[in-house]
Amino acid sequence: MTVNHWVAGSSPAGGANTLSRNPLRNLFFVLLLFISHSTLLHSTSFPAETEQVLFVFPLENPSRGILKVFEVKDGFWRQAAADIPVSLGSAGILSQTDKREGDGGTPDGTYPLERSFGYREDPSYKISYRKLTRKDIWVDDPNSKYYNQFLPRKRGKIKGKSVFSNPEIYRLFLVIEHNTKTTIPGHGSMLFIHSWSDLEKPTFGCLGLKMEDLEWLMRWLDPEKLPTLMILREFQRSD
Repeated sequence: MTVNHWVAGSSPAGGANTLSRNPLRNLFFVLLLFISHSTLLHSTSFPAETEQVLFVFPLENPSRGILKVFEVKDGFWRQAAADIPVSLGSAGILSQTDKREGDGGTPDGTYPLERSFGYREDPSYKISYRKLTRKDIWVDDPNSKYYNQFLPRKRGKIKGKSVFSNPEIYRLFLVIEHNTKTTIPGHGSMLFIHSWSDLEKPTFGCLGLKMEDLEWLMRWLDPEKLPTLMILREFQRSD
């Protein structure tokens, strides 16, 4: 993956750096390079200590998007890598308040990236990681008291999806913390950043990345930098 070393606040083609060393203020200017509207007001919702941010924008095809990753280096926000193509849900990016179970939409919003799961024993990521087993499930039944929870083993008659049954998705994934902290029945479950081999094909609402890009992302994420994901409904033109 190509790392972009240009300094936040000047365009990739060059130009004066007009930024202070205030990371959030720097980030605002970085974003102005890519978006022309006030969607960026969402950026005020980050923790002030955040030093890694991931932005997802839809493209003209609403089920395809791009991921832009930024980090603070030497007091300035810098783009950490080239743009990463992603697959979105078949319904595109929806307002998180409108998201419903099974609607095929990817919810917008700002989410901490805190935990990951996968099939490997010990991949040595910095971010929290748990190896999955054949008995593990994620509950997608809105009528269950365990709705949108990971259960380390199936319990009795609890309905849930095996997270060991589909390597395409579950061999490695990060949790998008939508509807996980305070769960509302039916407002969406099992939303992940996961591997996805065919980026021409929409996901079921998750963010799908090529495995090599996902692997790079997993090794880049640092929990001490409070990585934060922002999914925006603002259209980003693909040239």
